Amino acid sequence: MKLGSGWTPWLPLLAWLLLAIGCGVFAGPLIGLLTAAVGFALIAISRTHSLAQVKALSLQPDFDQFANHGDESVAALHQRLVAGREAAEALHGQVAAMRETLDLLPASILLLDASHSLVWANATAAEMLMIDRVNHVGKPITQLLTEPQLKTALQTDFGWPVEITMAREHSPRIEFSGVRNGAKGWLITAIDVSTARRIENMRRDFIANLAHELKTPLTVLAGFNETLDHYNDLTADERLEIFGHMQHQTSAMQRLVADLLALSRLESADDQAPMDTVVLSEVAARCIDVAVRVVAAPCKITSSGLAERSVFGATDEVESALGNLLINAVRHTPTDGMITVRLLDGADGALRIEVADTGMGISAEHLPRLTERFYRVDRGRSRSAGGTGLGLAIVKHVMHRHDGALEIRSEVGKGSVFTLVFPANRIVRKTQTD
Repeated sequence: MKLGSGWTPWLPLLAWLLLAIGCGVFAGPLIGLLTAAVGFALIAISRTHSLAQVKALSLQPDFDQFANHGDESVAALHQRLVAGREAAEALHGQVAAMRETLDLLPASILLLDASHSLVWANATAAEMLMIDRVNHVGKPITQLLTEPQLKTALQTDFGWPVEITMAREHSPRIEFSGVRNGAKGWLITAIDVSTARRIENMRRDFIANLAHELKTPLTVLAGFNETLDHYNDLTADERLEIFGHMQHQTSAMQRLVADLLALSRLESADDQAPMDTVVLSEVAARCIDVAVRVVAAPCKITSSGLAERSVFGATDEVESALGNLLINAVRHTPTDGMITVRLLDGADGALRIEVADTGMGISAEHLPRLTERFYRVDRGRSRSAGGTGLGLAIVKHVMHRHDGALEIRSEVGKGSVFTLVFPANRIVRKTQTD
């Protein structure tokens, strides 16, 4: 059917109705009724066909030209259809842009319906919670995440955030929060708080350890001070002995404070260490001289390969790192043992400074934690030897600032090897020192 200007599809149908009325008058009611029924059917078909044509034609690129030359009601309908289609396309674009934005968030976003079934999940949720964004849609969230705390939280309308240790690799700690959208469904957010909780635990342990480290010397000082205050008849030798113990405890606290300040400076320094020339033979000589005076009867210390070798860095920091390794080695190596400081060239152009001792050694389960602040394999022995428990933490941060690393090997009964590894870009080549 072609719709054009000057022709109205309703006129033939009206003529048909008039014919039906005439038939009803002149040919009998039955024929008139049948004729009228056919007429009304044709009107309905014609109207339906016209709407279908309008809908189909509205999707054609040339419908604008057609609507401009057709019936005004058809043009108005066309405008409404086009406006609705444009609005739907704009809304679809906004939803797509919003989903793309939500995919960039570091938090997991889950949309659930009223029955707690998954409607949509962002990319972070797919990775963090191991959710399939296609195949898991429509499934209850409690089947996808089987931790009972989540089910309880949904049943209680998420009165408060819930932290759950997930039963999967590395046991991540996830905090879930939920907001209910009336009777329509839920918006669930999930954040990995594993690192934050680990830092909190480290801070808590640090404060507890620091208090414990300060408690011992302060208790000793308070006791000796009370003794001096209550006993006026002490001999000169007894007073000198007490003052000697007090000086020892005071020195221990001074070393602890000095190490804390050094560690704080290293941790707060975001930039890399400077590129000053550090002459290793001179640094090693000073460190060995200090180490042999730490204990009354030190073991033998030798060095090799350090002559005419230098690195780029901060002299005081490199000296602190090597000095801490040597002091630890002296404290844990018997008098008849030996400590060797040797320099080796790595296959990747790195430079390795090893501090090897023949001490008691360290069992494997302790090695990963040795660089933690205040961590001690044998607390009683380390404290009595004068250590603060911060030395290896300082070494680790020094090497981090020098783009390097600290490596540790040890075997019980055979000794330990602590290695400072400087990368190739920190090595002063021999031609540069000539």
